[in-house]
Amino acid sequence: MKRHIARFLLLIFLIIPVSVDAAKKTVRKPFMVDSFEDGDLSKDLEWWRFGDLDLSIVDNNKNEDPYLGRRSLRLTGDPSNWYIGGCGAFFGLDMTGFDAIKLIIRGNGEETGLLQIELYDDDNQNWQIEPYQKDPSQTMADDKFIYSKPITWYGWKVLIIPLSHFVDDNKGIGDDIFNPYQLGSSGGLLQLQLVLLAVNRDVQPDIQIDSIKFFKMQKETRRPTFLDDDW
Repeated sequence: MKRHIARFLLLIFLIIPVSVDAAKKTVRKPFMVDSFEDGDLSKDLEWWRFGDLDLSIVDNNKNEDPYLGRRSLRLTGDPSNWYIGGCGAFFGLDMTGFDAIKLIIRGNGEETGLLQIELYDDDNQNWQIEPYQKDPSQTMADDKFIYSKPITWYGWKVLIIPLSHFVDDNKGIGDDIFNPYQLGSSGGLLQLQLVLLAVNRDVQPDIQIDSIKFFKMQKETRRPTFLDDDW
């Protein structure tokens, strides 16, 4: 009898560590893409710029919101051609466990501009995004999912967007499924881009972004004050 009890206890001790390890793998901290606190667009995470976008790091006014960081990313430019330009960063992230993106954005009123967020996942499993030669805004083999948001408010706002709200912008390329996971040799979510467009040719679009973060929304989460309007 004692021998059977000893075997049973040994079995429990063997099972518990495996269960704990499995639980650790399923619980993930939010992934901060960038908070711009270092004031450098080429350090740690390197941001590139395209089009005629004026991209810079600026100091925040803490009197506007006590929860702000010291610095933010500013996007602005000439509105005469509607399309201003954009910026992007490469990081290669396994998105398992994440289902939303959070941005803290400062607008300048109803005609601040339109912000398009672009996410690229690795479908040909080579950790690269190959742009289409005739149209560099499109890819050769990987998915591009986008979400467009008019910035119509003044001051700071927390914007939370479920990833399920992103839509396929290059159907027929890649597998047309948003699956940014590092399975096999896939790099998962390879890059993020932000594109700024004007909504009035006479009004210069001008926004600031305090931070960008991926995270997991809890199932019991109710509509917070600043959740995206489309939720």
